[in-house]
Amino acid sequence: MIVPSPNQRPKTTNSRRKLYTAFEVLLIAMITVGVVIPFSLPKLVSLFGSQNTCSAGATAPTAQTRFTIILSDQGFNKSKTLAPCPILTVARGQIITIRVTNNDVETHGFIITDYLASGIRLHPSQSQEITFTADQPGNFGIYCNIACSIHGFLQKGRLTVTG
Repeated sequence: MIVPSPNQRPKTTNSRRKLYTAFEVLLIAMITVGVVIPFSLPKLVSLFGSQNTCSAGATAPTAQTRFTIILSDQGFNKSKTLAPCPILTVARGQIITIRVTNNDVETHGFIITDYLASGIRLHPSQSQEITFTADQPGNFGIYCNIACSIHGFLQKGRLTVTG
């Protein structure tokens, strides 16, 4: 029977230790990519430009304008990777009707800063229409105010009132 000398044993242990360390580093990298990328991708897309195909209905110069916003596990109108979205642009004085539908399995909120500041709560499969006059010019945030699994993707909307 051959017995390894004491000088040879640490090599096996060191090799194993290096393998475990490499595995730990790989595991941490995979977790970081899995957590950071989904939340930073919209920011990266907006920094480098994108074909922003986010739609919520037509922007129209008429006195009454209608928009549709669908809440789902993909964000506002499937906007998970677009920032900002939705973008609603209207002229001051227009009457705006927004139909908001929750197609997700979670409850979501819908707020427009200064116009619908108290917000609405939409349970799964629920819809609601909101009508108001755009009487304040400026940019106003559109977002979900209820914590949910896709909350980070429902914080990027904007209403722009020109004039």
